[in-house]
Amino acid sequence: FAVISILIALLYISVPIFYNYDKSKIENIVCKDFKFQCTIQGKVKYSFIPSPRIKFNNFIIRDLSDKSKVLAKIEKVAVSISLRNLINKEKFNYSSIKLTTAEINLDLKKFDKYKKFYREKFNFKPIILKKGTINFYENKKYITNVKSIKFKHSSNKKANKSVLQGKFLNDKISLKLQDNKNDKKISKVLFLKLTDSKLLTKINVFNKSLKSNSISGNILFKQGKSRLTAIFNYKDHRVLFDKANLSTPFLDGKLNGQ
Repeated sequence: FAVISILIALLYISVPIFYNYDKSKIENIVCKDFKFQCTIQGKVKYSFIPSPRIKFNNFIIRDLSDKSKVLAKIEKVAVSISLRNLINKEKFNYSSIKLTTAEINLDLKKFDKYKKFYREKFNFKPIILKKGTINFYENKKYITNVKSIKFKHSSNKKANKSVLQGKFLNDKISLKLQDNKNDKKISKVLFLKLTDSKLLTKINVFNKSLKSNSISGNILFKQGKSRLTAIFNYKDHRVLFDKANLSTPFLDGKLNGQ
């Protein structure tokens, strides 16, 4: 009985090997979640090792506002498929996506658009990115990059979480962003660490501040043996600090102001 069960299971997950996958349909399903215009330039194939998945190469994602520009190029993509309706390709559904060897181009002039996109639309299925590079530009002028990127995004009923690690200015960088959905006090958490520079920043944004024209929260900043904690309010391009405590190897004190 056990052998028969294994054979049936293998047959079930092997059936999609014989399908011909329409690139346009795969693009529509995957790109619909990305909220981008994107294209698959390489071949599409199915694999059930180590789990059922659709694989394709040369995945191109277009810029948010200028479709003639490439926002990202990904060499390899693996889309994990749900076992439910596996043999019905018309009801194709996926559970997560893995990207390998990606080059991403971001224009700092469009920072507000990227921020709005992340806040309003970046709420899809789990993503894992390995071996990536993010290039930063100001219009066409190259500024800097983050290399050897590892990125992971997950979403559930409680929060959206994104974690990015890489090399920035010859330093190890770790950036974590958490968007809480149900926390009545803290809406967002930002964590930034530069290992070699011994720099760490953590910002908690208060939920109630998002309903006004200002942003308020608390901040922790550490650099070596120096430490700053404060409550802040950001409005009209100005930051006001309240109940700030500063500690360094040379002095301890309190400060308020902007």
